[in-house]
Amino acid sequence: MITKRSKILLTTYGIIFIILVTFTTIPNEYKEGNREISFVKTVDVDRISLFELMADVAKYPEIFPDNISSIIVQSKDKNKIIAIESLVEAGISTSLTAEHNLIPYSEHSIEILDGDAKDTKIIILFAGNESHTTLTVKINLHVKGILAPFAYLPSSNYESAFNTVLDSFVKYLNNN
Repeated sequence: MITKRSKILLTTYGIIFIILVTFTTIPNEYKEGNREISFVKTVDVDRISLFELMADVAKYPEIFPDNISSIIVQSKDKNKIIAIESLVEAGISTSLTAEHNLIPYSEHSIEILDGDAKDTKIIILFAGNESHTTLTVKINLHVKGILAPFAYLPSSNYESAFNTVLDSFVKYLNNN
């Protein structure tokens, strides 16, 4: 007699097997993904406070406890931070080294230096005043390996994910 737990386990193994077979048999051009995405969002928070919080990379695990398990800052100077970031999204865990370049109160750019997202660049431009901040986000996505399927998500998924991230920053600012 097959129990409910056995059915779930067999289904899970079946799905994993299908994914592995599919991934190993698809042509190499589909194992990597490159694309550019951009969008704009305005929030009711002062630009300087939002910039300073987003530049405080060491606080990310506190702000995003479900998605960032740890941040190890390797080096930090006035306008540049290099950190090893351990991330979890959609059940996929990965660690990567990111370089955060900061132009105070106007730009925060992030470049992934290694791993399956190497050469991905995220540029966040800040504009606004004491009551509103308009963020312009430009993503130049380069993914391979286990992250390759993320290149084929619709742009609306990236915008939604960024809105969720931004909402977390705003909520953190409003609660502290």
